Amino acid sequence: MGLTLTILALAQGLIVDTPSPDALCPDLTRTRETVHARLGEVGEEGYRATYTIVHERGDNPKDFVKLELVDSAGAVRLRRELPIGESCSAVADAIALVLERYFRTLVDDAASEPLEPEPTPEPAHQESLPSVDPEPVSTQRASVPPPVLLPPSADAPEQATRRRSAPAAAPAEFALELHGLAHSFAPGPGGALRFQHSLSQSLGIAWAAAVPFGYREKLLPNGSWARAGAVDLRAALTWGSRAGAFRPFVGIGVVALLEKGSFGSVGSSFSRYRASVGPNVEAGWRFEIGRGWFVNLAACAGWAAWSSSDFQFEGEPVLTLDRPIAYAGLGVGRAFSF
Repeated sequence: MGLTLTILALAQGLIVDTPSPDALCPDLTRTRETVHARLGEVGEEGYRATYTIVHERGDNPKDFVKLELVDSAGAVRLRRELPIGESCSAVADAIALVLERYFRTLVDDAASEPLEPEPTPEPAHQESLPSVDPEPVSTQRASVPPPVLLPPSADAPEQATRRRSAPAAAPAEFALELHGLAHSFAPGPGGALRFQHSLSQSLGIAWAAAVPFGYREKLLPNGSWARAGAVDLRAALTWGSRAGAFRPFVGIGVVALLEKGSFGSVGSSFSRYRASVGPNVEAGWRFEIGRGWFVNLAACAGWAAWSSSDFQFEGEPVLTLDRPIAYAGLGVGRAFSF
C-alpha cells in the first residue's frame, strides 16, 4: 500500500501528450485513461510523457511508437521504442506499463537509500524490499521489454536488434465512406456507400452499394413506356501502400447490377426484375485530412458477363443490357481502428 501511494505521488505531475493527435493507434484519450488508471491522477506540472508514431521506410520498413519521459527541468529520463502490434489498446497498455516501471524504479532507489547508513539493519526489513519488484508485472505482459533509462543515452545492441526484428503490423481498421458519383447506367448524379476493412498494412476488403439517381427510359408505340432503375453492388480485394497522407489503391472483385423494369400502357402497368453479374476492377486515391477523416476518389469498371433475363414488352426486347458497368465517385469517409 505504501509503495502504491508513493508511485501515485511521483506521478501526480505527469502529463501525457503526443505531437500527432490525429493518430488512431494508440488514441490519445485512451492512452491518457490507461496511464491514469495505472498511475493515478495526471496533473499539470512535473513529468511529461510524449509518444510519437513513427513510420520508417527503406530496406527494413517498420511502424513503431517512440516514447520519451522528460522531467520538470527538461532532462530526458526515459526513451523507448514500442512496436505497433495487432491491438492499439495493447500499445496504450505498454506505454502505461513502461511509465509505471520507471516510477517503481525511483521508488525502489528512494526506499533503499536510508538503509545504507544503518549499522545493523533488521533482516525482516531487508527481506521485505525484494518483494516490491517489477518482474511480476513483466510476466503479465511478456511482450513489453523493460524500459531504457537515460543515462546511458544509447540502447544496448541486443535490444536494438530485437526492436529491428519485431514485426510491424497495421491496426485493424474499418472505414465508412459516402460518395457522389456518375454511373454508366443512367445520366445524372448518383450516390454510393462504401465499407472497407483492413487485413494488413497493404491488403483490405471493400464492399460498395451505388445507386444511380436517374432512370433508363424509352417511349414505345401506342403511348406505352418502359423505365428501369438499378442498384450496383460490388465487393473487391484491395491493395495499397501509404505515402505520407496519401494512399493509392487498386482492387479486383465482382459486381452485381440489380434492375427493376416498369412497363405501362393506357390502363395497365407491370414490373420485371433482372440481375447481372461479372468481374470488376477498381482503383482510387485516398488523402487523410486528420482525426480519422479522409477524402477518397475512386473509379470502378465491371463487365456483366451473365444476366438472368431480358426485359420484354409485347414480345419485343426493350431496355437491353449494357454490358459495361462503371462509375466514378468522389467522397468523404471516416476510419475507425480497434
